[in-house]
Amino acid sequence: MKPINIEYYNFSKRESDVIRELMKGNIMKEIADILCIAFSTVDSRIRSAKKKTGAKNIAQLVYIYILQNLAIYNKVKK
Repeated sequence: MKPINIEYYNFSKRESDVIRELMKGNIMKEIADILCIAFSTVDSRIRSAKKKTGAKNIAQLVYIYILQNLAIYNKVKK
């Protein structure tokens, strides 16, 4: 398995909020209700984060988000 190169993406607070809700298994409609934002805003934040990271789908976006946060955690922990 080749090593993964972790890039650091500057996710906005709202992008992070939406991705964390996706990680909990919530669908876009539920995320809109939980965060008290429009469905179109949820969709926009997902598209923005996917474009920023080059993710092809939501699963890949969540994977990248988790890797980035683990890398940040490990860097801070040292």
